[in-house]
Amino acid sequence: MEEMSRNLVPPKNIMSTLKDRDPNNKTTAKQLYNLSHRLKLKMRASMTEMQHLSKRLVETGYFFKHRTVVADGSEHVQDIFFAHPKSISLFNSFPTVLLMDSTYKTNKYKMPLFEIVGFTSTGRSFNVGFAWLTNEREDNFTWALEQCVSLLRNEDVRPKVIVTDRDLALMNAVSEVFPTSAAMLFDTERYKYVTDALFPPPRRSKHAIATKDKWFTFPDMGYVVATHFQRVVVQLSNMEKCGASRTCFPLRGKPPSDTSDLDSKIICIGALADHFVLVRLKVGCLIPPTAHQWKNSCSEEAADWEPMFLDRMQKFGELLTIERAGDDLVTIGKGSKDDPLEL
Repeated sequence: MEEMSRNLVPPKNIMSTLKDRDPNNKTTAKQLYNLSHRLKLKMRASMTEMQHLSKRLVETGYFFKHRTVVADGSEHVQDIFFAHPKSISLFNSFPTVLLMDSTYKTNKYKMPLFEIVGFTSTGRSFNVGFAWLTNEREDNFTWALEQCVSLLRNEDVRPKVIVTDRDLALMNAVSEVFPTSAAMLFDTERYKYVTDALFPPPRRSKHAIATKDKWFTFPDMGYVVATHFQRVVVQLSNMEKCGASRTCFPLRGKPPSDTSDLDSKIICIGALADHFVLVRLKVGCLIPPTAHQWKNSCSEEAADWEPMFLDRMQKFGELLTIERAGDDLVTIGKGSKDDPLEL
């Protein structure tokens, strides 16, 4: 029993093993839990719980950082961050998407456990790291995220997408530590929607591809592309079948200082009933208004993208008003694959 307890076998599994070996064994669950408790006390010896945790993390090769605060004349541990070596290796191989959230009631000190989760290229999740925080303030999240950044071996590599809940302190910390990453808000349906689009779920056939309803969905994937490539992504569509036309600006990153060739920064997609087409725009062409979610989620530096195209969007709105009124409409032609229509 002692050997199995030392190897972290749960008491219920120990009980099952003992009963399999000897059906007449009278050991009770309470005895096993008492044994486990005595072993923990024996291993800890004279060390405090915090000293024992630090010792075990170091012995098992974890990346481990902590910071302290002095209060009432004594030093107290404030926050703890730790990550398994295999998690660090996976994070460096797959840093594209991170999901962050806190869980509660994990310890008797009532410290929230901050979890950072990554995703492989096959859509499997893995734990990047954990942090016990004294509270959920921006400073605590910022410190934990800075430890997460230090796990990356390449200083130029940063996550492309970070998914969080609506915790304002965490959102502000993400914006500070990961200024170039696209931030998305989390709920169960939205999380599955985005991850299915980024990592297509395997189908029963041998080809693992996304279903049609996940093909480059707007506006979510529009923001991802705009932020990753630092481009303006324009969606032109028939409102009745594909929703309103809209423009997605990057959520992070400064706009170009040279404004002489803004048209090269535009990627225009035409949304048809069941697929997308790449649209070639004339120089100075009008573009639809900004997708409304952008203003609520963009960083302060990224907010400068919109004013550079504001005059085009205003004129687009004026033309849309004329179209809705049905006045002065003229058919300019019909394009084809061999003879595309240039707008």
